[in-house]
Amino acid sequence: MNEDKRVEIPEGLDMNTVPPPPPPAPPTPELPAFPDDIFECLPNLLQTACNQFKEAEEKELFLVSALGVLSGIMPNVQGLYFGRNVSPNLYCFIMGKYGTGKGAMLWARDLGAAIEAYREENAKNSFKAYHEAEQQYHKQQKLYDKGKLQTAPAAPAPPKHLKLFIPANSSKTA
Repeated sequence: MNEDKRVEIPEGLDMNTVPPPPPPAPPTPELPAFPDDIFECLPNLLQTACNQFKEAEEKELFLVSALGVLSGIMPNVQGLYFGRNVSPNLYCFIMGKYGTGKGAMLWARDLGAAIEAYREENAKNSFKAYHEAEQQYHKQQKLYDKGKLQTAPAAPAPPKHLKLFIPANSSKTA
């Protein structure tokens, strides 16, 4: 079946002209720098790490990134705030122009590198054990289907893969 496809063109529209470009985006506002006393009040680990950076922007980016990384390392830490349990889970999304010191974020990632490697190793072991349990389940299911087992076997639950870092170029499905 070949159906006609029709496009409605508004009256008076000239198809030979190019539409005007969109207006430029408004400039990003300049934000004030962190006061120096913030860095002096940090715990020793963060204070020492922040002091490795000479530029104020890099120091700030490192601190914000490090707080995001460290909050992911402490998922079981909770506190009571106005009668509600709260956790320190912070998600950092940092945007900036070329040459604004975003490379300092890579150093913050190193704070969680050992834990990320540990989680990756656990995930590999968990998936290996899951696949073995899944094979055993299929064997038992065949026996059950043949009437050689009285009760149906329970399917193994797939393991969770807990990641500390989410890649910036991750797809919606991932």
